[in-house]
Amino acid sequence: MQYYKGSGNSAVATVEVKMGRNEVPAFQVIAVSLSADGKLAISGSYDKTLTLWDVENGKPIRTFKGHAGPVRAVSLSSDGKRVISGSLDRTLILWDVESGEPIRTFKGHSGGVSAVSLSSDGKRVISGSDDETLILWDVESGEPIRTFKGHSGGISAVSLSSDGKRVISGSLDRTLILWDVESGEPIRTFKEHLDRVRAVSLSSDDKLAISGSDDRTLILWDVKRGKPIRTFYGDMASVNAVSLSRDGKRAISGSMYNTLILWDVKRGKPIRTFRGHADWVYAVSLSSDGKFAISGSRDETLILWDVESGEPIRTFKGRTSTRKEIQIEGIDLLVEICTRDDLFETQSIWDKAVEDLRQHGEDGSKALASLLNEMLRCRANMIGPVIAAAKKIASVPELISALESIESASPLASVVAGARFRPEIEGGGRIGWTDGTAADLKALASETLKALKSSR
Repeated sequence: MQYYKGSGNSAVATVEVKMGRNEVPAFQVIAVSLSADGKLAISGSYDKTLTLWDVENGKPIRTFKGHAGPVRAVSLSSDGKRVISGSLDRTLILWDVESGEPIRTFKGHSGGVSAVSLSSDGKRVISGSDDETLILWDVESGEPIRTFKGHSGGISAVSLSSDGKRVISGSLDRTLILWDVESGEPIRTFKEHLDRVRAVSLSSDDKLAISGSDDRTLILWDVKRGKPIRTFYGDMASVNAVSLSRDGKRAISGSMYNTLILWDVKRGKPIRTFRGHADWVYAVSLSSDGKFAISGSRDETLILWDVESGEPIRTFKGRTSTRKEIQIEGIDLLVEICTRDDLFETQSIWDKAVEDLRQHGEDGSKALASLLNEMLRCRANMIGPVIAAAKKIASVPELISALESIESASPLASVVAGARFRPEIEGGGRIGWTDGTAADLKALASETLKALKSSR
């Protein structure tokens, strides 16, 4: 889906919807992992699938189908024979890379799975979830070994140490925690970011960690002391992804400015910017020799980059499908209203927007589902009323999934307080939630879900 802010009441959004029953509207690449030899890459996308790619020619080898929700995390085994994925459907799946068939499913989280990291021997995997926990799993049995509790917001990133004895997690509560894997107990908490932590990467010697945040910075950490070494500032929006080179000398990050930046870790300074994506960069993975990087974007592509020059080598394009373009004025009116200070200036405009969505049936519902997912990520300030608006339109799987992710998780818990929904501008010009509680939103989502399901 594409939407943008228009002017006045004449704003019209173009929404692209794939033809076919119950298909999601885009092949957004949310996660990517490179094989150790750099010959294969695997991506996870919004359309609930994984894709295995031949890095040499940029062609897809096979598609992995089995998840019931967007695939938000992937991790390849060191030998490249298996891959594990995490999804908004609250599960992990272990796959055979050669056949593309699922080996087993891991169930235990009560919220969407947003991060996974396989141990170097492939015997254990750790996952992070919107339910604010991490779970350590036995890969062969698919059974949980222990649960890690300590964050007060959803888990957005995890990185296992090379020996598998420690793991570091990043959370929407603005902190990182270093954990003892055997006991499941926190060792220390890292506090310095001013906004949600979106990404984290450990150095190969486990002495350094680098994290990316919605506060538009990266921070390099001394893992042993839990103290920041330096903060990286650059021409970037929210940092969605970061990958540290094996020698710890360089890092590459991806942000909502549609770019990647290569960093000199010692100086904390940008070396060069990589331009080529047409939309947000969600994921990035450096090759083991640090010469290449691959990125995944909301623009439905992956790009293989030459790290030294910053130039794209080739673009990987996802599955193509026939699309139809639908003009849905209502979705753009909602975006317009949700970014204004006078939120309830005219109830008639709001009513008109909802009615337009209703008139477009399933397409209008899919558009609203996409808007809800974006609001969760970008902190638009009217998510409560938009959740309530869903009661008045058609029920579709995408809308149910979006509401369930709010109902079952607490993605806003760490930045929400008070009673109602009013925005406040924080540092850096970002909109933060200062009124209204996560409990309010979850209850509202539950009520809306009940109404939608009863209307089916």
